[in-house]
Amino acid sequence: MLRKLVKEVRHSKRFPKLLHAVLELGNVVNQDTEYGNAKGFEINVILELVKSKSKCLKSYTMLDFVIESVERRVGADALNLCQDWPSAQDCNGANLHVLNKTFVAYEQEIQRLRSNLEMASKSKKKISGDEYVRVMTPFLKRAQEQISCSKAIFDSLVKAFDECLDWFGYDIPAHKTEPRQQFLDSVLRIGS
Repeated sequence: MLRKLVKEVRHSKRFPKLLHAVLELGNVVNQDTEYGNAKGFEINVILELVKSKSKCLKSYTMLDFVIESVERRVGADALNLCQDWPSAQDCNGANLHVLNKTFVAYEQEIQRLRSNLEMASKSKKKISGDEYVRVMTPFLKRAQEQISCSKAIFDSLVKAFDECLDWFGYDIPAHKTEPRQQFLDSVLRIGS
C-alpha cells in the first residue's frame, strides 16, 4: 500500500500546484530577507502554516490564506489531494522507522538462532530424543528466506521513497528513515 501511495504522490497533478503556491507565498512573505527567493522548502512547512495566525481574525491562519490563494488561482479542485492519493487512508499509521528497526531486530534474532544451532550441533553432550537441531535447521532456513524477501520489498519501498523525495528536491542522508517518515507523515496529514 505504501508503494502505491508513493506512486500516487509522485504522479499527483494537484500536489505540485499546492507546493508552488506555498513557495510563492513564502517568497512574498520573506521578500528582502535571507529566506526570500527560495527554490524549495521542506514539506512539514505546510503543516506549520497553521501556527501563523492573523492579528485581526484569530482563527484565520496562514494555511487558510494559502488555501484561498490556491483556490482563486487554480480552482478548489487543486486542493482535493485525497482524489490524487486514494491510498493515503489505508497508510495512516505507517511507520518506516519502526519497520526498519523490526528488520534489524529480526536479523539479530536470526543471528542468535544461527549461533545457538551451531553450538547445539557441535555439542558433545547429546540428549536422547532432542530434536532441536533437526527441527530448527529447516526453520532457520525458511525464516532467513522470508525475512530476506520481506527486507528486499522494504528496501525497494525505501528506494521508491527516495526517488519520490529526490523528484521533490529532498536531500536524504543515507540510512536515515526520519526524513522519509517526516515526508510520509506530512503527506498523510495533508492528504486526509
